Amino acid sequence: MKSPRFTIGLCVAWIFVSVVSADTKAVVSVVQKESQNHDRTDQSGDVQPTKIFKPEKHWKKVQPDEAIPKGLHVRINMQTGEKEAKLLDETENSADSRKLTPEQLKVYVKNVKNEADKLKETDTSQFRDMDTIRKEFEELDLKPVKSDSHTIQELLSMFRSESSSSGDRMQQLKEMEYLLHQYDVAKDFVKMGGIRELLVSLNDSHIRDNAALALGAALQGNPEVQRAALASQGIHSLLVSLNEGCSSHCVLALSALLRQFPKAQTAFLSEGGPQILSKTFRDSGSNEKTKVKIITLLGDLLVEGHHAKSGKEGDVLRSAYSKVILGPSVVDAGFCELISASLSSRNEDVREKVLNALHSLIDYCKFDLLVPQLESLRIHYKTRMFEDDPKQADEYFETLYKLTDDLVKHITDESHQHMEL
Repeated sequence: MKSPRFTIGLCVAWIFVSVVSADTKAVVSVVQKESQNHDRTDQSGDVQPTKIFKPEKHWKKVQPDEAIPKGLHVRINMQTGEKEAKLLDETENSADSRKLTPEQLKVYVKNVKNEADKLKETDTSQFRDMDTIRKEFEELDLKPVKSDSHTIQELLSMFRSESSSSGDRMQQLKEMEYLLHQYDVAKDFVKMGGIRELLVSLNDSHIRDNAALALGAALQGNPEVQRAALASQGIHSLLVSLNEGCSSHCVLALSALLRQFPKAQTAFLSEGGPQILSKTFRDSGSNEKTKVKIITLLGDLLVEGHHAKSGKEGDVLRSAYSKVILGPSVVDAGFCELISASLSSRNEDVREKVLNALHSLIDYCKFDLLVPQLESLRIHYKTRMFEDDPKQADEYFETLYKLTDDLVKHITDESHQHMEL
């Protein structure tokens, strides 16, 4: 039977003995069994660490090639002879445990160098020389991308071809319309003689609407195209087409040609434009779309001329607009009555356009008979203003309310002044 002293000594041998380093405050083992792995050793025969030991909260075996970071509990398992380590308790951890030891730095530097060597070899293999790349592009036989101006030139050439049917030309006009919304493409189209081609096409009833749409796209906000169209008798061509039944699309093209162009507006008046628009308005019947376009055009032109004559645009522009006597011509064409009749529309958008046109015509037309209808609309819009929110007025209906209110006040004031006279 073994003595109690022997038993106690054996137990002590199983217990790990540790000390706290004075300079690092890290817990390290005082006993370390020599590793059996001799694959990587330095001149002293010790295994050189190549990796950093990743600690956990429980005891974990330390491999011979692993460097132990600072701030860990380390022990030697007396039964297996293996080195084990674990994380310190939170109360024992400190800022020093986050610092790298010289041993750790040595491992990091070595690993970085190895990774850099691998990356260099990999990247080099991925590159191709310029000759190879050039050859591959030649094999692809890539064709240069055509510009929109080049495309519309090809479309115009096909459009002019005698072999193109009406269906072909209609499709070509649709494609040209899409491209002509671009400012520079429209300018290039002028140089190709395309505007003259579109004006001539207005004579063909089969493609007239599509030609008018393409013409309107090119004219919109483009002074160079406007001048070219006017020089090619564009006002005359469009008015003739309107007289022959081309309604909505021709009004659109005419509107794009007249806006911000007093010289074209003068030609419009000399060609009897208001009378032809009046006929188109009456012939449109229940087609509100065409009527609204005509009402909007005339109202906008009157406002434009008024601003130019009374504003600070310059003497040249003021002189040009002084030759445009649009108001009396609109009255003579019967638009005071025609526009007033449109006020009965149930469409709020149509009524908005009509109210704006009435404002622009108020100095030329007598709207006394409209007062009861306008007062009714004023009440209607005042109600709609607070329909959704009793505390916050709806901006759209508030605008319409103010339009009707201004009209009623202006008409009644004018009537009162005439009665006094």
